Amino acid sequence: MSLLTTILALPLLTALALVFVPRQHTIVFRRAAQAATLLSLGLTAWVFRQFDPDLILLQVMSQGPSLDLNQGYLFTQWVSWMPSIGIHYHVGVDGLNAGLLLMTSLVSFAATCCARDITTREKEFYILLLLMASGM
Repeated sequence: MSLLTTILALPLLTALALVFVPRQHTIVFRRAAQAATLLSLGLTAWVFRQFDPDLILLQVMSQGPSLDLNQGYLFTQWVSWMPSIGIHYHVGVDGLNAGLLLMTSLVSFAATCCARDITTREKEFYILLLLMASGM
């Protein structure tokens, strides 16, 4: 499994787990959301730190004009999901998106930290916040 898939799936799986937590345990929602977004931020920071644009240039130069699924992207994963109808799962990050991924993770973590004043429907709020973080 790719690191990008882990970054995408972590808030999503946490939101799914929070569905089964009773509404009275408000501290669990806040802590789980903060932990999931902090872990995603840490993984994203590692991806950003390890990103090397020279690897993309070497990859493009070595393959020439051939059409490769990884051309121009690092940390890629390609999975044939429903091959009979041509649906595939393909993720990767290029130079511009590495920075955007880091910024999105930082904003998601900041949103969970600043949401202390939410007192009504906390369960729904944190689940939707985690779903939004995964979707971004």
